[in-house]
Amino acid sequence: AIKRFQVRNMADASSQRDLRDASVYSTFVLPKLYMKMLYCVSCAIHGRVVRVRNKVLRASPEGRIYVRPGKGGGKGGSKGCFTCGGDHIARECPEGGGGGKGGPQVCRDFRDRGSCRFGDTCRFSHDA
Repeated sequence: AIKRFQVRNMADASSQRDLRDASVYSTFVLPKLYMKMLYCVSCAIHGRVVRVRNKVLRASPEGRIYVRPGKGGGKGGSKGCFTCGGDHIARECPEGGGGGKGGPQVCRDFRDRGSCRFGDTCRFSHDA
């Protein structure tokens, strides 16, 4: 299990402002919510609580150093390739696996193991 301790405000910023304006007290402190979150590994990965690292990166000393992912993600977030961990985005990765509009994607099982459980019905390319 993966454990995370979250501390949140009870009200968002606009609600805090409304409460502050409506309060008769000059200093008004809202209590916080303290939550201990427990996740199974698959739920933590799916909910992006933790990130998946490839086997080579996990084994290297650099892969053992925890780097907290940037908040927000999405547009304008920190760049980082999910395929190789480089300073570029995944679709521009020189190691392949970019996908999308760049042509047929290579089957990862076939590339890594030399065989694919889907065989001829696999939707990815088996070209080496």
